[in-house]
Amino acid sequence: IRTEVVKSVESSVRELQKWIDDVGVTIDWIAPKKSDKHPIVDVLHRRLNANEIEFYNKKIPLSQTDYKKYFDRTINGFKFENYLVNETWGRPRDLVRLLSLASKMAGNDTKLRETSFLENRINYSRSSWDEKRDELNTKYSQTQIETIKRSLTDFQTSFSYEQFESHISYLSRKDPRNNQFYDGRNIDAFLEDLFNVGIIGNLAQNRAGKYFPYFGYTGNTNFTVTQMFCTHRSLWDELRLTAPNENKHVKRRRAENSPSKKRR
Repeated sequence: IRTEVVKSVESSVRELQKWIDDVGVTIDWIAPKKSDKHPIVDVLHRRLNANEIEFYNKKIPLSQTDYKKYFDRTINGFKFENYLVNETWGRPRDLVRLLSLASKMAGNDTKLRETSFLENRINYSRSSWDEKRDELNTKYSQTQIETIKRSLTDFQTSFSYEQFESHISYLSRKDPRNNQFYDGRNIDAFLEDLFNVGIIGNLAQNRAGKYFPYFGYTGNTNFTVTQMFCTHRSLWDELRLTAPNENKHVKRRRAENSPSKKRR
């Protein structure tokens, strides 16, 4: 059973956790410090090795399969391994979605290039939100999840607790559905729910004073409301979020591919 689902269930069924602890087997997809050593990268490496063995009809040691020759070294400014781990939440099913969408753009090319990934960002973002919606559905109704999505859409890629409170207060005055959802709700617990399924993470500062995001899947499971929050990058397109320094051509491409634009 998936750990993020276990974490998101109501406390009234916490007996499930005891059963899992007794008879379950834990599969750890948490990232080590180096992304090229992450389990999800190892899964990809071994899969490519198996494909090569089948194609050449001979045994090929894993060490002789260079997975790097099948991909561009950087994707959207990130080292390929980092991009892979971050975009997939470190999970195999997300890896399958990401590579399947990218391969549709590759044509007869023997390599998945950066353009194959970037041209499918919107589709991948949309399917990623669908995944998160299903995970939230263990605790929230579909109607509530639509309200949650409206709260995050056109907001900010990073924000403080106070900014989020101000944002939902504004939305609640404009839309009774928001007011109904947030009225009397424990915002700390709500944000932690979003953190547990990987929709948002916290921002921490390193010794150099630079901010970096951390999520549960990166091994940092200590959620806090005292630090800044960030929305997972894979959801930006579906939620119409734009980084402050994003290239204007990327903004234009998002606008051209938005559902509202297509409906016109």
